Amino acid sequence: CILKASTEGSPGVVIFTTPERDRLLKEPALEERLRSLKGKWVIGLHHNWHDYNFVYNPLFDFSMAGEDDLLAANGMAIPLIPLDACNFVPAYFQPSESPKFWDILYIARAVRFKRIPEFFQSIRSLYDRGQTCRVLFICPLPPYERKERTTVFYNIRDAYDEMFSVPEKELFTLLTLDYQYPFPFDLPTLAHFYRSSRIFVHSADEERRCRVAAYAWASGLP
Repeated sequence: CILKASTEGSPGVVIFTTPERDRLLKEPALEERLRSLKGKWVIGLHHNWHDYNFVYNPLFDFSMAGEDDLLAANGMAIPLIPLDACNFVPAYFQPSESPKFWDILYIARAVRFKRIPEFFQSIRSLYDRGQTCRVLFICPLPPYERKERTTVFYNIRDAYDEMFSVPEKELFTLLTLDYQYPFPFDLPTLAHFYRSSRIFVHSADEERRCRVAAYAWASGLP
């Protein structure tokens, strides 16, 4: 992501994500090309996950992450801008007085750390108590890869079918999307679901600063 172009009077600013960094550093020629930008460009690193054993690479001039999301392996100070993707919420996500159709909204990829079985069990418990909440769960599905079976909840539809009856599924919509992963909707469309819901649920216990929760906060959802 280029935040600012390089000009004759000042350097440009370009930011790579940690997955991009990991791919780039596997190819010496690409790493060398990136190194050749130094001086004309300030190179940042956006962290997609917290890292408590972070090895600072001077190829990157600064990191973008929450203040408590990075700890250097050797204890050295990390050049840090305490912002990340969740701090940049577009104006589509704002409080709305529009009628609410769903009581509960959850948006999560079908990956294990999102704790989807725990979310299902929470809704199951509500229904068992006679609370007929209308629920929407938007769940992008990654393409099947055998090596990812331990990290991806590929059998999510089977689990949903086993836990909820047909009348309950008329209240609880599981919207699984297996195209344009992981972002099947444009942001104005995604914002519509927030504006049409009463509360947002986030059941992951290790994910500290996710965009879908930030969208909910910006939209005024508990």
